[in-house]
Amino acid sequence: MKQGNMEFPKTLAEKYQPQAVGDFIGIERPRAALASFLKAPHPAAFLFLGPSGTGKTTMALALARALPGEVQHIPSRECDLERVQKIAQRCQYFPWSAKFHLVLIDEADQMTHAAQLAFLSLLDATAHPPNTIFVFTATDTELLEPPFLSRCLTLNFGTVGIDQALAHFLAGISRKETGRKNGINFAAIAKASEGNVRDALMKLELEIMAGGVPEEERQPPPRLAVRQAFQTVYQERAAKAVATRNRRILEAAGVAA
Repeated sequence: MKQGNMEFPKTLAEKYQPQAVGDFIGIERPRAALASFLKAPHPAAFLFLGPSGTGKTTMALALARALPGEVQHIPSRECDLERVQKIAQRCQYFPWSAKFHLVLIDEADQMTHAAQLAFLSLLDATAHPPNTIFVFTATDTELLEPPFLSRCLTLNFGTVGIDQALAHFLAGISRKETGRKNGINFAAIAKASEGNVRDALMKLELEIMAGGVPEEERQPPPRLAVRQAFQTVYQERAAKAVATRNRRILEAAGVAA
């Protein structure tokens, strides 16, 4: 990350964000399906379905890089009928800098009802814009109409069985970042993150910052323990001072003799 001539360090979540379809962990089915699709890409509509932090939007951007695709990104709150119509018009033309248009609609379950209806006709084979791939992301399908869902290829970004792969991934990053073992419980981080890779990387970053010391050992000691620690240090220094003074007295007496 740069601002002017200054470069700022990235968070682990930014630094290790997957860039290619094959870089993703724990979502073998979506990864394999999209790898096959990339061998012969064509106009299509995908629904990436799964919990937050499982890489849905990041996968869409990785897909766009691989096509390559010119991304038209529509946040859910801005996906209304007017926006859908504008995108449809733009996608009638060949993209300037890529082979495909990739229209990314995040949190599609939050788009307006009118926008969802507009997509029903837009995603039909007879009305589908040429050289255009639609990617919708959502955490669930409760607010999505069955006719809309029937027009999408749904890929489930589930987290079942991801813990072991995620723990291994975190361990590799920890070694790369620090060059040593830190006593970090990677399996516990993976389990606590519930498949959310972004959350797991943030937890790992905190562990590395704390030097791998278990959290219960990072609590500040009670005031009494602090006072006792200072007293011990003071006593040790006083004893050393007395011993040094006595040694010098004896050395001086020996020289005089």
